[in-house]
Amino acid sequence: MKKGKTMTNVLMLIMDATRADHLSCYGYERPTSPTLDRLAETGVLYEQCISPSSWTLPTMASIYTGLFVSQHGTSFLHQFLDTHWTTLGEVMQRAGYRTAMFGTGGWINRTFGFQRGFDCFETEVRGYKPLRRWFPQTTRIEKLARHIEKRLTADTQGKMTKRLSQNARRWLNADDETPFFAVIHFADPHWPYFRHRGFTPTREGRPSPWVFGMDGHKIITGEIEATDAYLDMLTDYYDGEIAFLDHAIGQLLDQLAEDGLLHNTLIIITADHGEHLGEHALTGHGNSMYEPLIHVPLIMRHPEYAHGGERVPSLVQTTEIFTTLLNLVGLTPDDVPNDVRGRALWPSHVAQAPLSFAVSEDPAPNVQRLARLTPDFDTTALEQPLRAIRTEQEKFIWRGDGAHEFYDLASDPRETTNRIAHMPERAAQLHAMLTEWVESINPLDVNVLEQTLDDDLIAQLKSLGYL
Repeated sequence: MKKGKTMTNVLMLIMDATRADHLSCYGYERPTSPTLDRLAETGVLYEQCISPSSWTLPTMASIYTGLFVSQHGTSFLHQFLDTHWTTLGEVMQRAGYRTAMFGTGGWINRTFGFQRGFDCFETEVRGYKPLRRWFPQTTRIEKLARHIEKRLTADTQGKMTKRLSQNARRWLNADDETPFFAVIHFADPHWPYFRHRGFTPTREGRPSPWVFGMDGHKIITGEIEATDAYLDMLTDYYDGEIAFLDHAIGQLLDQLAEDGLLHNTLIIITADHGEHLGEHALTGHGNSMYEPLIHVPLIMRHPEYAHGGERVPSLVQTTEIFTTLLNLVGLTPDDVPNDVRGRALWPSHVAQAPLSFAVSEDPAPNVQRLARLTPDFDTTALEQPLRAIRTEQEKFIWRGDGAHEFYDLASDPRETTNRIAHMPERAAQLHAMLTEWVESINPLDVNVLEQTLDDDLIAQLKSLGYL
């Protein structure tokens, strides 16, 4: 940070598994995000923000380093953010900021190397231990225990979100002189989906259980038919999760404003990835490069630059949050060892240097839970390495098995028709661009590393649908 310049606080809020097209400020028909809508009216909304991957571990490694997945090497086969890279926390720490990360565990955990650069790292939030571990899985008592667990989880989920906000508020108020860089990674609206009174939409004649307990992975395996009624229920619960979190974010921002902490604070709100709700016969996330997973929200409000609801229509990537904060503290990409390639995301910078394409990757899709729950299901198609190159109007998806896909997003935004046979020349052009990009990357030479996890962390990851 240059001397004599006031240091701007930074508050980054990560909404887990939040797809852009289910926020009302992105045109969704339901009013799911009034808080974010108001923030966008006084800040900048990025209409085409692309995530570097389709699930949490690699995407957060990319946000924290400014690198693409092929560069930092963090994936399901190498479940660790290598110490070779400088993290966003370390950048801000060295620039004179006090730094904190608040979350609910899962992949954002010390075990996976995400604590580096944070003075305060609070992500070990644990709830109850499963009751049914005491009972044989075939007994009626076990089924009752499962029902009670769901009720307990639904009751405590909202409290967990509020506790994150309270812990962050307490830390932010502990020092009124040193500028802060704080990240809050909210679990909502990640599966499983819970009912939140006053937020979960209801339809006439529909039961409203505490938790949406039907297993979405069974749509993928064909054990559950993806009927309209089922997908409507899935969507209702997902939208309720978003609306509940939006309200909680609004409460937090109002409290911080009362505390006098927002007048000099850059607010960044984004998501690590999105969520499938039945598109392409998929639910949850991972295992695809389709828009519901890689098109994520990004809203920024800088206290010194009130853009009055500006919308940026051109491509950006969440990896560029790293270069934006470098610019904020007076640094350039040359000041860090990471081979970052982004811009600062101030609208004028984006306009001056538009991206010709964005890239998203998953070198090792995770099919562990599907294989565990349904051993007879053939996971071959879902475990193929994936890369996508996306322009403002088109997308080419490279698959390890050669079954590549090409979509004209301008005429087919839902990616219903693979046009690779109809537009082979354009598909080949994008394939060549992607190949050239891959060849330009300098990947870190990492060994395949699957972390040894303790029982509590395994239980967390299983509850989130990863193992």
